[in-house]
Formats: sequence, C-alpha cells, structure tokens
Amino acid sequence: MDSQNQLLKRQHEDLVSVKETVQNEMKSWADVVKKSDKQTRQLTAKSVKEAVKAVNEEEERSKNLIVYGVQDDDESEWDYSCKVDKTTDTFTVICDQLKCENVDVQHCTRIGEWRAHRTRPIKVEFRTAADVETVLRKAHKLKASDEFKKVYLAPDRSTEERAAHSKLVNQMK
Repeated sequence: MDSQNQLLKRQHEDLVSVKETVQNEMKSWADVVKKSDKQTRQLTAKSVKEAVKAVNEEEERSKNLIVYGVQDDDESEWDYSCKVDKTTDTFTVICDQLKCENVDVQHCTRIGEWRAHRTRPIKVEFRTAADVETVLRKAHKLKASDEFKKVYLAPDRSTEERAAHSKLVNQMK
C-alpha cells in the first residue's frame, strides 16, 4: 500500500509539474502573440492602405490611353478650351481611322508643359478599360495611314512600369 501511495504521489507531482510547465509556456506564448499581434496590426493596416491605393491607381490607369507622336500646335495659338477641343477632335479622327466605334471617350488632354519643337503626349480617358483594349487592339492600323504613321498608342503606365517596359524594349533590340 505504501508503494502504491508513493507511486500515486509521484504521478501527482509529475502532473503538477507538467501543468506548471504548460501554464508557463502558454503565458510566454500569449505574450509573444500579443506583441506580434500589435506589430502585425500596424503593418497590416499600413500595407492594406498601400495595396488599396495601388489597386485604385491601377484601375484608373487601366481606363487611360497615351497617344505619342501627334503634332502639338504653336504656343501662340494656345487657348485651353480650344486645345481640349482640338485634342479631342484629333483623337476622334484617330478612332475613325482605326474604325473604333462605340468607344466612350471621357476626356482628352496634353501632358506636360508646351515647349518649342517638342511633341507632348495626349492622355485619353475612357469610361471603361474595355474601350482602351479595343483601341489598342486596332492600333497597328495606324501604320498604314499617311497622316498617323508616326503616331504610337500605349496603355497608361506608372513610372516603374515605364522603366521596366523600356528595359525590355532595349533588351529586345
């Protein structure tokens, strides 16, 4: 009987020891989780905001098209309302040349400051990204036109995307 009592006492001590170890480990683990949870929340909130901002910018850019190579008028003739109309009219002629029907152009404007002997690109804003894709798919037809054979259409890219695209083009040369 004494041996059984001693055995039970040892098992009880072992269980108490294991219980204390588990409790201590759980406290340590809980402290680690609390600390990392605060850091994770801060990082997560910041990274989520940046990701949302990037997605919004990408969504807006997907509805834009950049037109390179269309001659700019002389600065002495510059009048904002007329320039917008001329730019829109020029792009309308390009769309007619490409036979792009049912594309909804929201706004056309030149990018950058006017400089003598420089051609500023035109930023064209569409209602949907599908309109941009429609125009870009038919852009190769401009090469056959005498009036627009030096005009180049491109999607609106971020600074990083333009640098990466330029690097790829240079590698292909």
